[in-house]
Amino acid sequence: MRKDKNAYLTYEKVKKLTSILEFKDVIDLGCGDTNLLSEIKKIKSLRKNKINFVGAGYEVLQKDININVIDQLDFNEINWFESVKQKYDLILILDVIEHLENPFLFLQQVIKICKKKAKIFISVPNIHSYRSRIKFLLTGRPSAFFNKQFRSSSKRNFDDHIWLPAIDLIKYYLRCNNLTLKRIHYIYGNNLLTSHTLLLEIEF
Repeated sequence: MRKDKNAYLTYEKVKKLTSILEFKDVIDLGCGDTNLLSEIKKIKSLRKNKINFVGAGYEVLQKDININVIDQLDFNEINWFESVKQKYDLILILDVIEHLENPFLFLQQVIKICKKKAKIFISVPNIHSYRSRIKFLLTGRPSAFFNKQFRSSSKRNFDDHIWLPAIDLIKYYLRCNNLTLKRIHYIYGNNLLTSHTLLLEIEF
C-alpha cells in the first residue's frame, strides 16, 4: 500500500464507502499488499456474516494470513480471470488501469468475476485537473505520465502510467461492458479541476 498523501486519502475514502456496504466476497485487484483489505476487515469484524477477503496481483505481499492471495496475475493477459475461480460482489481496482496497455480488455475480464449487482471501485489519476492541464500545455504530457525512461525505451514497463484515463473514454468503456457509473468521488480536492485522483463507484 503506497504511503503518499494522495494514496492515503484514496484508501480512507474506500474504507469509508465499503464500511456501509454489504458484501460476502471482496477482491483487491493489483493490491500490492494486503494492508487495505486488513483495514476493511477490521471495520467489518463486528458483523456476524463471514467475509471472504482476497488480494490479487502479479506480486502480492501477504501481511495477513487470514486474507487469501492470488499471485502471478498479469492483467495484460487475455484470460487472467481464469486464475480467480470465483465471483465477487465487491471489487477494488485502485491505481491499476493507468498502468495497463489495454484497459478495455481488462474490464472485459473483470465482469467475468462479478456477481450480479457487484460494486466496483476504480481509482485513476485525474488528468483533467488544472495541474495536469498546465503540464500538458507546457510539455505535451499530463501530470504523472510518461517519464523520460518510458519515452526513450521500447521495453515493456508497467510501473509507469502509460494509459490516459480520460473520463469520457472510461464512461464509454464502462457502457460497452454493461457497467454503470453511479458516482465520481474526488480525492485530494473537491472537484474535477482540483482533485488529484478520481474514484469511480461502479455497479455491474
